[in-house]
Amino acid sequence: YDRHYAGAEDIYRVVQISETPNEVDYSAGNPYPLPIAMREEVSDFAAVAGLHAQGAAVVRRPGVDHQRLEEVFYADEEFLKIFNYETQPHVSADLLAEPGKALVAASTAKQLFGEENPVGKILELEGDLQVTIAATFPDQIRANIQPELLISLATLPEDLHGFDRTSWGVSIGGVTYVKLSSGQNPAQYERSLAAFVDKYMNGEEEGILNKLELQPATNIHFDTR
Repeated sequence: YDRHYAGAEDIYRVVQISETPNEVDYSAGNPYPLPIAMREEVSDFAAVAGLHAQGAAVVRRPGVDHQRLEEVFYADEEFLKIFNYETQPHVSADLLAEPGKALVAASTAKQLFGEENPVGKILELEGDLQVTIAATFPDQIRANIQPELLISLATLPEDLHGFDRTSWGVSIGGVTYVKLSSGQNPAQYERSLAAFVDKYMNGEEEGILNKLELQPATNIHFDTR
């Protein structure tokens, strides 16, 4: 799993371990400001990407019946710097910095658009949210993230799901991936991650001690935690 990406051995997911006197909870959910703070305050990551894992969503082409997709993700401008999707046509790595842009998996494109070229077509989500398809990408097989639709995070309204994405106390659907420069050891970031937790996260919930770790992307599928 997840070994087909360029530099796969250098890709990690940031996971949160929360301890109370009675239990230990392992979660892939991160506060939404985390990837932004990591980009600003840790200079030697090759890339840091933030995602919102939407899950299921109802989409429609204007004038066409609604369809339900099960795996919809919003991703920020660093995502394509970590996961080298072979898009058709080729798009720049920073495409997802632009609001209203989306990439669609090849099989989903056929489901939504039949034999038509989906590039430039518009999809409607969540009632009045519109995105324009910029490219297709191959279906991701044996991957932890298998998006049917990948939308720029800048498209997601702050109030769409009723929570504040600037809060360090909210991690519903927030996911962070990092890519290290070749040869870097994830252990060298333990102190930086501990500083992030002390600065932003511990104290948010009384009685809970939080810790962040870098989990190799290639281990995610097999990690029983």
